[in-house]
Amino acid sequence: MQFINFLKHKMKALPRRQEGAASIEFLFVLPVLLILFYGAVEISRYVQSAQKLEKTANEIGNVVTQYNCSNGCGANQTANTLNDTVMSQLISAVPYMMSPYGTAATTRVIVTDIINTNAGTSNASPPTPTVQWQFCSTGGLANQSMLTSAGCGATAQGCVLTDAQFGQAGFPTNATGFEQNMASSEEVVVTEVYYKYTPITNQNNYVPFISTTPLYRMASYAPRQGTISGYVPGAAASKCP
Repeated sequence: MQFINFLKHKMKALPRRQEGAASIEFLFVLPVLLILFYGAVEISRYVQSAQKLEKTANEIGNVVTQYNCSNGCGANQTANTLNDTVMSQLISAVPYMMSPYGTAATTRVIVTDIINTNAGTSNASPPTPTVQWQFCSTGGLANQSMLTSAGCGATAQGCVLTDAQFGQAGFPTNATGFEQNMASSEEVVVTEVYYKYTPITNQNNYVPFISTTPLYRMASYAPRQGTISGYVPGAAASKCP
């Protein structure tokens, strides 16, 4: 009987006791706080990765177009001519430009030189933006150029690009088309950079359903010192595999 009275006394006092209430409330709120914290960190990493990718595309395009091939390109030319050594050095600098996010295995750089080989600039005699050469980094991602992946066959060199191909790469398009606005003998160097963004939770497959996201940025520059259309990467200028 005394034991029953003891239980009744404890049961009556139970609703009035507050010990542990804060801990229980914190356990309910903790998952929400963790999700908010993770979201803030992940969004910051994503935005910064995209910014670094855009800067990388611009920097490579900026440096490439400061070279000159008016008198021929190759390893035996002057220091200001474009050659495989220069391009390889630029590609090797990409992980440093993307640090601490990108590595050689998670990035790919594609540089395409385009020149209007037709003197016409009107619809009656439209320009023909033609790929002169294309340089692709190796050992990383296998993404192809948005400019030449479709409609250029197995070889990019000599491929005449359409407005749809320019638009696919991120160029603005209009009723007349981007290629219609190229002046006679105008040359454009397009740099495309890919990066495989991996969320923190997926670094070691902690959360398998959160997948990686491919990022893409493009930059276009005109040569400063003269034409660089004569450069031929390696043995031949071909489309990226």
